[in-house]
Amino acid sequence: MKNNIPCCFKKDNDIEPILNICQGAKVQISGKNYEPDWGLFNGAVGKVQEIVYLKDESPLDGTLSKFIIVEFPDYCGPHWIQDKQKWVPIPFVNIPCSYHSYTVYFVLLSLAYAITGHSFQGQSAGPEHAIPCIIILPGTLKMERLCPGLLYMFISHGTMIGTPEDRSSFAIFSQ
Repeated sequence: MKNNIPCCFKKDNDIEPILNICQGAKVQISGKNYEPDWGLFNGAVGKVQEIVYLKDESPLDGTLSKFIIVEFPDYCGPHWIQDKQKWVPIPFVNIPCSYHSYTVYFVLLSLAYAITGHSFQGQSAGPEHAIPCIIILPGTLKMERLCPGLLYMFISHGTMIGTPEDRSSFAIFSQ
């Protein structure tokens, strides 16, 4: 999904001007807390299920989709589709630039095959969660001094701890 983005947007926010996604892509909500109590917060991770267009529209003619349906494993809000209770439609939003001379439509999603520790705060990892495992290379004591509490944050958010011999069913393992 490519747009001509005015220069004022490049400085105003961290929203990606081009998002190359497809069905099955792992994505995260970026830049907005839709409904945190339902699991739809900035950084929530899910998997794209459908990209929905209106009846006579197509991505081949440059049309943006109406919305993108994402399955969020930790979603606990009202059901949009009864038999797909974790599926949530993510709409495009209209964002004006700081000069109010342009508005651009964005979908507030970004690719999330791997995420940083800062994006991970407030989430859990494990077999039944959007993030199945955390791989930690703790580093030296110097690392803990530079980022106090980071190792604790990772360890405390995993639901199970494993070993290098059995990585398949655990949330955290260390090298």
